[in-house]
Amino acid sequence: MNVFLEFNKLQECTAFLLEALKGNRQDEGHLQTKVFEINLLSAPNVAEGIFKLNIFSQYDREKVAKMCEQVGLYGRALQNYTNMQDIKRVMLNTHAIQEDQIIDFFGKLGEEESLQCMYDMLKSNRQNVQIVAKIAVKYANKIDSKKSIEVLESFGTNEGMLYFLANVLPHTEDPDIYFKYIEACSRLGNYREVERVIRETSNYDLVKVKDYLKEAKLPDPRPLIYLCDMHNFIDELTRYLYNNKQNKFIEIYLFKVNQNATPKVLGTLLELDCDEIYIKQLLNSIRVCPIPDLVEEFDSRVKLRMLQSWLEARSDERIQDPALHNALAKIYVDIDQDP
Repeated sequence: MNVFLEFNKLQECTAFLLEALKGNRQDEGHLQTKVFEINLLSAPNVAEGIFKLNIFSQYDREKVAKMCEQVGLYGRALQNYTNMQDIKRVMLNTHAIQEDQIIDFFGKLGEEESLQCMYDMLKSNRQNVQIVAKIAVKYANKIDSKKSIEVLESFGTNEGMLYFLANVLPHTEDPDIYFKYIEACSRLGNYREVERVIRETSNYDLVKVKDYLKEAKLPDPRPLIYLCDMHNFIDELTRYLYNNKQNKFIEIYLFKVNQNATPKVLGTLLELDCDEIYIKQLLNSIRVCPIPDLVEEFDSRVKLRMLQSWLEARSDERIQDPALHNALAKIYVDIDQDP
């Protein structure tokens, strides 16, 4: 080796040592280190090729790691450093390290070390959010999902949060994780996905999600509509939509989602002093709904006469519901129409 080096025959020296040291003996660790030194100083790409051969493991890792860092082979430096301060420093060079190298390296770290490195990566460059999310997904069995969420959330990374949660959601029933997923989807305007989760699962905290959707004041309240309809929060839903001037969605709810909710919705609108003309417009657009409940809602608020035209139309259809005819009889007595 010394003869080759004396005549600056670095390529020949490397070829000789690769052959001579292929036994990977412990007592030849200093010579393995020399192979890396020679090439890191003169031809870093050759050194990278030697790393890929994966034939040496006895070399001075700390010394080689420092040289790798100096010449910009940050991925190899990361693999060889053992001190956490060095690891955290090198890892921030994500632009120069292959993604799979970084992700695989986290397999060597414990939970707290992983979380700290994830935090530092996001702090140094918000564009690292995708790789941090992938790390959190891959090691979800080792890193507590809620702690990963805290890291992602501390930087307001909705896209990263959504990627992470979408991958862990099928494997959990934790209401907090479901809530975070609904929250992330809402912030990114993915209301259809919020609606899907509400309709197809029951793992979320009903009241917490309902209150969040109301506070968020989504431009498309259909997720809230389906949640309230499924869990019988019809009065609360009606008040929310009316007070937020979203009458269009009251109509969508009654005409397309649940006509049977008509009595409760109209009763609530009466309580809110909604314009009677609008209430009659809604009523006249609906032909079928529970007549006893409808009569009860209007009768209890002394508004039974508002139903006269609607009830007469149902009577003309030969509907034989006692509540319908009782209500008509009361109205006719009230207005002295052939009592």
